Amino acid sequence: SKFILELIKKGPYDSIPKLLKEIHFHPNHSENLNVKIPNKKLQIAQIFNGVTWEYADKKETIENMTDKAYGILNKHYDQSDNNNYMDQFRSDFESGKKETMKKIKDKTELTILNNQSTLVTN
Repeated sequence: SKFILELIKKGPYDSIPKLLKEIHFHPNHSENLNVKIPNKKLQIAQIFNGVTWEYADKKETIENMTDKAYGILNKHYDQSDNNNYMDQFRSDFESGKKETMKKIKDKTELTILNNQSTLVTN
């Protein structure tokens, strides 16, 4: 939780991609190296199901990942910290503000693309 609180303090708009990087691309947790985008021009992602890689819709995969990361961040955020940036971010995310969602989606996709080289492919 200390790591998550530091992410929030450093900037909530970057916290989701940074948290996802820590979850899905941490070298000490190879069991979590389970998502990749084989071709950035196509609308597909691949998810490792524990045995094989399965194709999935890229947009849906990124949305599911960002929703999960937001849930983790939101759970650890203490509103009494008076973090106006986080309060605005929460409002924008929860209302589905188009600009915010696109920014997070794009940063999350870049995080996957930039870190998937750590994956072992079968």
